[in-house]
Amino acid sequence: MKLIFIFCLFITICLGCSKLNDSEKPSINILSPKTNDTISGNNSEVFLEFTASDNNKLASLYLEINDENGKNYFADTKTLAGQNYSYKNSFLVVKNTKLKALVMKVNILDEAKNESLSLRTFYLAP
Repeated sequence: MKLIFIFCLFITICLGCSKLNDSEKPSINILSPKTNDTISGNNSEVFLEFTASDNNKLASLYLEINDENGKNYFADTKTLAGQNYSYKNSFLVVKNTKLKALVMKVNILDEAKNESLSLRTFYLAP
C-alpha cells in the first residue's frame, strides 16, 4: 500500500513539474484582417480571425481593437483549453467619417503563464 502511495505521489510531482518547465510561448497567426487592409464605408462589418496553439495547454485570450487615440472598437476575452484554438468573430463599424488606423491586439496566455502578443494594423475609411 505504501508503495502504491509513493508511486502515485511521484507521478503527481513529475506531472506538476513538467508544467512548470514549459517556457515555450504560444503561437498566434492572425488571418483577418490582413496587414494594412482598408475597410470602407459606414455600417461595414469587420471580420476577425486568428489561430493560436501551444505545446502544452492554452489558458486564456484577450483581444482588443483600438484606434490611434485609444478609443476601443471591440474587445473579447475567453478561457481556453487544449493545445489549439481557432477564433472567428466580427463587429460592425457605424458612423465613420474619416480614415482611421486601428490596431488589433491579440494576447494569449498558456497554462504555465507564458504570454504571446500579436499586433495587426488595418484601416477604416469613410
